[in-house]
Amino acid sequence: MSRVIQPTFDSLKSKLIRFGFAFYGEAATESPDPEKLILDVCSLFPEEIKVYKMLLTWMGDFGHLINVERLKHLLEKGTDKNIKQQVGLLILSGRQVEGGDKRFQYILESMLNFLKLRTSEVTALLKAQSDPYLIERYSLDPILEKIEVQSYKIETADRKKLMAPRFVIEQNLWLKLRILIGSNYRADVAYLRSLGKYKNKYQIWKALGSSQETAYRICTELDALGDLSSIELKG
Repeated sequence: MSRVIQPTFDSLKSKLIRFGFAFYGEAATESPDPEKLILDVCSLFPEEIKVYKMLLTWMGDFGHLINVERLKHLLEKGTDKNIKQQVGLLILSGRQVEGGDKRFQYILESMLNFLKLRTSEVTALLKAQSDPYLIERYSLDPILEKIEVQSYKIETADRKKLMAPRFVIEQNLWLKLRILIGSNYRADVAYLRSLGKYKNKYQIWKALGSSQETAYRICTELDALGDLSSIELKG
């Protein structure tokens, strides 16, 4: 079995810049994978708390463009049950549900069920966040209270730490296609095909992370359209 390589801030930095995180450096050369980047940033929680808070802010702008079905599938398919990632996803999904995006309810409930059995591990992980002074200043996090863990409420970062949403959309074809087609696998297949490096349905399926049936069906449907760049959007 191949060893799972854990992401680091340095390994994610260029992708985050491409998504509008205001860090100094070069942006990635192509649109990052939205769902995989969310999982990777969550796996850095709470050590990279500033980056995580920026992700929460980013989700406020672009959470509606996340393919939650794909996020669920990637999460369930993953073999690395990273407690940091689970806690990060718990808080993130809770914030999305609080904001009205009920699509994240399944992920929230899954993380609650998983972490209720690991309260001691979560408490140890969030030792710095359980400081009484911080709890008094920021209040208890209601989502973590559901698993009987006391921590101050993790808030979003200052909006100024991210680029304007319009700039982010202009720089990321993957997000543009989701605006045009929807936050679904069809938009994702269209993006992967646009890259030109996935030569067949099998390669697209492996990159997509969906069921094989879903990937092959969408590929077949898009094949009927021919070259997507030549489609006339009239009539």
